[in-house]
Amino acid sequence: MIIGSQRLTVKNLFRMSFFVGLLLVLAASLAGPAAAAERPFTLEFDRSAIETGLVGDLDLEELSGPSSIEGTIDDEGRIKIPKGKFQLPVLDVSTIVQSLAGIELPVEIQGYMGIEQAATGTFDSQTGQMEIATKAGLWVSIDIQQLLGSLGGLGVELPPELSAITGLLGRNLTCGFSPMDVTFTTESTSLGQGQRFTRGLSGPGALTGEWSQLGPFAGKTKILGFIDACTTVRSLLPGLLSGIGGGALGGLDLGSLLEGLDELDLGPSSLTISRLVDESPQPTSRARLNMTVASQRFGSPASAGRVYRLTVRNLGQTASLGTSVCARAPGRAVRGTRCVQLGTISPGRSKRASFRLSLTRSARRSAYQVTFRMTTSNGTSSLRSVRLTRSAR
Repeated sequence: MIIGSQRLTVKNLFRMSFFVGLLLVLAASLAGPAAAAERPFTLEFDRSAIETGLVGDLDLEELSGPSSIEGTIDDEGRIKIPKGKFQLPVLDVSTIVQSLAGIELPVEIQGYMGIEQAATGTFDSQTGQMEIATKAGLWVSIDIQQLLGSLGGLGVELPPELSAITGLLGRNLTCGFSPMDVTFTTESTSLGQGQRFTRGLSGPGALTGEWSQLGPFAGKTKILGFIDACTTVRSLLPGLLSGIGGGALGGLDLGSLLEGLDELDLGPSSLTISRLVDESPQPTSRARLNMTVASQRFGSPASAGRVYRLTVRNLGQTASLGTSVCARAPGRAVRGTRCVQLGTISPGRSKRASFRLSLTRSARRSAYQVTFRMTTSNGTSSLRSVRLTRSAR
């Protein structure tokens, strides 16, 4: 009996072990593969360019705000970008119109592409290739109160229906086309030219996105919190414009034209955002340059400018060749030194460059961004930005 009980106990232990192992295997299969670890990343871009069928190639570096991406990436290269963390440049349309056509608009108008939802993508760390697919909208925002003041100055009387609506609006009316499917890529498209992040996400690169067909006409501005102000204004606009234009509009069916704005196809257009600065780890055999900026005012308060003194120091173990520093700023608004050639900077040595800059009489704003870009012929670059401000009289 004792021997038999011992055999029975061993058998039961074996069965129990087998049953527990089976449960563990089943639990592992239900849990699925372990999620890849995610880590945050940030990409800041310092140059923008847009190409459309109407305008052609337009460099927006001097006319637009910054672009950036904040998201996470896992070990497999999968990218996640939360809504609101993919920022594209906001364009000063009034300034663009003045630059292209010499026409000064009486109202402030801004245009931008907005990313309307969370975005996903992939990044290949071996090749530097990146793809980001998302939903976007094209938006134009106008200072509606400024517009109403301009119309009033021209003696234009608004229809009662439109007057009632404008009284419920805030300062800005934002209308556009959304949503549209847009993919940003480091590869080439029919219009844009991307650049792979071959030195990783802290190095230089460029993303270009292309679209053709616009999304449905829509608005961000709401009346009483839920009525689309843009579609309401669109329905009243034919009557307003026919009253203003009189017979000048001829037999034009303006109502049908405005209704045809939905999902309009204007031909291919592209937006390219570029990152020029290289903050990736540098090999010890390369030149490693550090640039600092100091400034001092000159001239009378009414026409004061600044002298910017830049010091470029080589902290690496190799000489930097063909070193130069250039100032980028709107040419019609800022005058002064544009580029300084520094030549070769040996390891442990430094050189200085001076820029004497001031605002022109035609400058529309009291302050502008000036970006100093340092480059070398052996592949090193750096950026520093300052604000050039007009003194009060």
